[in-house]
Amino acid sequence: MGSLEIADTPQSLGIKVTLRERNDDLVRDATVTLLSQLGLESTNYNSVAQAAGLSNSVLRKRFRNREEMLADAWLTRCVENFLQPLDSVIKEILTFDNAETEQRSHLAEFLELKQSCCAALEILAATASLPDLQSLVAQTIQPLFSDAKSTSKSFEVRYVFCFQFIIGTLFHSRAQRLNQSLVVDGLYEILKTLREPGEESSIPQVDASFLEGGPIVPEQSSQHELLNACLHCVSRYGFAQSTTRMIAETAGVSEGKLFAHFPSKLNLFMAALEAQIEYGFSVNLQALDKWIGEYGSAVASAIMLREYQRANLDEQRAVQIEFLRLAWHREDVYERRNEFVRNTLAKLGVTEGETPTAEDEVKTMLRVAMSTGAMVVAGLARTATDLPYTIVTNRIFA
Repeated sequence: MGSLEIADTPQSLGIKVTLRERNDDLVRDATVTLLSQLGLESTNYNSVAQAAGLSNSVLRKRFRNREEMLADAWLTRCVENFLQPLDSVIKEILTFDNAETEQRSHLAEFLELKQSCCAALEILAATASLPDLQSLVAQTIQPLFSDAKSTSKSFEVRYVFCFQFIIGTLFHSRAQRLNQSLVVDGLYEILKTLREPGEESSIPQVDASFLEGGPIVPEQSSQHELLNACLHCVSRYGFAQSTTRMIAETAGVSEGKLFAHFPSKLNLFMAALEAQIEYGFSVNLQALDKWIGEYGSAVASAIMLREYQRANLDEQRAVQIEFLRLAWHREDVYERRNEFVRNTLAKLGVTEGETPTAEDEVKTMLRVAMSTGAMVVAGLARTATDLPYTIVTNRIFA
């Protein structure tokens, strides 16, 4: 597939232009509504045409594929109703514009997860496995980062960090049933800290090859071939487009063998994620403890943030982002993962396995949100990995 190019509205005169513009608006509104309410899987030619009150053929003449519909919705609805307001909120907080009550109120609007916000999150998540869509969305985000850079290098770093943190928080808060007032308060206090830059210091080069994860090994599961094949397919094509037949062929086994061990594609995906998470938590904690001992908590956090954004981690990031997107529409998926994470952390001695309070849940989510936002932005702004993140981590984690 070539790069996405959304055609301009024809400039010819008469009723045809009016009809074309009307149909375009109907399609865009329908796409945003379906994305926000039902998600990516249920947003296609047939569902959009039905919701817009148009024929399927009208959409097929306008868009070559669903990816072009998503790109058009992003450019015509999400940039104005999501991206530009997000840019305004970040600059408002970092430059002391307006009173604190207004800043909190504007930030809280994003946590209300309106249709335009939910549709934007679906498209942002889809960019992890749709490279052409990723390229187009990146073209709308990178100018915001460049504009921040024109103020100063320090402002650019703080702007990008705020952008990542808010995106990560939205990704998690959409799936979790959290106290929204606590989320707004916690997020605002972190972002407010960044009004004044921290120290810029060099971030040491380290061996972070453990982040690449490696394949799931036989010691973790006797069905490691299927688990690895599932993660590979989901990272490249997304969950919806990764069929059980495709996964079985990638693993070199029959589809019958897949179903003999896993009753559904979702069960297979969750089993693969759990194997990956158990390994990841263990090695990440070991590395972070080592870096904290050598460089302190602020620099250790900067190292982890930088390493999460390396280009060769695209596959791992895509899987994690796809899981979060699924969890927005399947509460059972999120609860199963939460239970597994709690048990794993207790087994590793990080927690005692107790049921967390509402405050604890928000604090944990905000800690994770930083790396999640970095995962999303990593594919949209490749140079973000070169930023001196100690400017922000020295303020927050020192």
